[in-house]
Amino acid sequence: MDVNGAAGNPVTIESSSVISPSISGNNEKIYVVYGKNNQIVTKYLINGTSNWQSLQTINLSVNANSIESVVSNNKLHITYALSNQIKHRSFQLNGSSWSSDYTVSNTEAGSSPRIAAWYTGTEDKVYFVYQNTSSLKKFRDYNVANNSWGTI
Repeated sequence: MDVNGAAGNPVTIESSSVISPSISGNNEKIYVVYGKNNQIVTKYLINGTSNWQSLQTINLSVNANSIESVVSNNKLHITYALSNQIKHRSFQLNGSSWSSDYTVSNTEAGSSPRIAAWYTGTEDKVYFVYQNTSSLKKFRDYNVANNSWGTI
């Protein structure tokens, strides 16, 4: 769909099933992040072209689920559930590799993560919400500029 709401032609990104597709973007690129065969795959389009390109694939020991993504301040941030833990990684969009994974949920089990970002000239934060095994919703923030994590 373009910025005026007009639908475009359907596009096939993958010809077989995928896990937890998520879409995000900025004014230049659209990113689609999904799980497949114990990997997290990221494909993107530049300025409305139809030639999908790929970022570096993340290899995992098991399938991730509940994958969510957000683009903020030239970084693609993803969160996902992996073996009952909530993880985060980021990709500097002018870089070439993903950050190491960080366990957002610390030592507790978690599921159903959500992610949002807030960027202004003075703030650069990513926010996470997830559910623990007691069905409590938990919240945590990450200050990207300071590379510091808030408490759960």
